[in-house]
Amino acid sequence: MDLKRRIREALPQKYIYTLLHLKKSLPFIGGLAIKSFSGNGEDIILSHYLFKNKKNGFYVDVGSFHPKIISNTYLLYKRGWHGINIDPNPKTHKLFNKYRPNDVNLKIGIAERASEKTYYNFSYSGANTFDETFGEQKTNKSWNTLLSKEALHCEPLKSVFEAHVPKNTKIDLLDVDVEGLDLEVLKSNDWSLYRPAVILVEDKEFRSHPGSSDVYVFLKEQGYTFHSYMDITLVMTEVGFHRNAD
Repeated sequence: MDLKRRIREALPQKYIYTLLHLKKSLPFIGGLAIKSFSGNGEDIILSHYLFKNKKNGFYVDVGSFHPKIISNTYLLYKRGWHGINIDPNPKTHKLFNKYRPNDVNLKIGIAERASEKTYYNFSYSGANTFDETFGEQKTNKSWNTLLSKEALHCEPLKSVFEAHVPKNTKIDLLDVDVEGLDLEVLKSNDWSLYRPAVILVEDKEFRSHPGSSDVYVFLKEQGYTFHSYMDITLVMTEVGFHRNAD
């Protein structure tokens, strides 16, 4: 057994998470630094722990933002995974088609019902949203400028799954980050038909109300169990999920 593996297996999981956060300011930690494309090391937990031995998985990334930057799925894509990226931003949609050609890249929003909703497009695209309250709060900030508001098409998650998930394909990972409407995205799925093995979802409420946030309670009701919480990202796994499964 090599030294790196022995150190990783000897450290409690919570200390591994701490090291991952330190990596943001220290490119090397005793030779153990691993390239991460996520905002908080989520992709390291996915690729080196939950799906350590899985070479050909399937993900759905809602609010995918950018094909490489702050991406929870790009490291998996580099490994050989593929899936669906959903983001209404026309600029990044072109980048997804260029850098993620093996994925299905959709320029739509997700809502509980098929509809048109107002999309807030900011100079800092990480704040782009269909959430009117969130969008108005971010308008005219000194660090952010509202570029446009336009009506864009939205579909329920279950419709996207029905149209684009290959038959008999298990969704290994669902990643949701849509700036304020994460719970609505989750509610738009048919959980009796489509049950991702692992769910990553932005849940800022969990930080102050662990175990009782709306997102956590909803996913628990769907049969998911808590795995970890990384800054603002809640990680839940399907009951019966076994890590490292191929």
